[in-house]
Amino acid sequence: MLRLIDLGARPMHHDESLDAFFSWRLLDQGAYSYDPVYHGPLRFYLTAALFKVLGTTEAVARTLAALSGVALVALAGATRRWLGNVGSLAAATMLAFSPSMLYFSRFGREDLPFAVLELAILVLVLSWLSDPESWHPPVLGAVLAAAFATKETSFIVVAVFGLYLGFLVVLELVDRRRGRKEADGGVLAAFLAPGPRALLWGLGTFVFTFSLLFSVGFTDIGGSGTGPWRACATGSPSNR
Repeated sequence: MLRLIDLGARPMHHDESLDAFFSWRLLDQGAYSYDPVYHGPLRFYLTAALFKVLGTTEAVARTLAALSGVALVALAGATRRWLGNVGSLAAATMLAFSPSMLYFSRFGREDLPFAVLELAILVLVLSWLSDPESWHPPVLGAVLAAAFATKETSFIVVAVFGLYLGFLVVLELVDRRRGRKEADGGVLAAFLAPGPRALLWGLGTFVFTFSLLFSVGFTDIGGSGTGPWRACATGSPSNR
């Protein structure tokens, strides 16, 4: 309710107008070319689809962010395994009423869609390490590709996760060389637990989803290769 009521009442911010314009142009003219200055293409596709179904209004331009804000609160429930009932409910409550989260949940840009994907990555990684299943790699691969297609901050997220998990693996290998029995399990064992086939499926899912999104449904094949290169070369101007 907090995120959806009177969603179109406020005048559009400059950044919102750009997102709405590019989404409308994609719907009206089928024109899109990835530019890291405006971040990834996924939200343009989704907002264009919402324009198609619901019409081109300020409220619809913000609907993706609003629904992402709702999803973020709901996804906090997935942390119950690690935070407990009280902890996960407290996290959901803070996300629901946080002025910053509420503001950006009513702001038609990529911030909240990316936040949902970021939390989803965290939950998937924790779930994989806690109780590995064969579905973890492909699902994580798809979500990770969607995150890259939403905002270039994904490079930082992957670096943080990778360095942290890599550090844990190094500690485990050191403990194993010292003959500590508890080193037989841990991060490395959990990572390999789904098996080679599942890991290959994860890699394949990431590559396919990434290519699909950056190539505009395989209509611009060059976008699959230039996407990550241009993102790395240009960086995220809004974060400079």
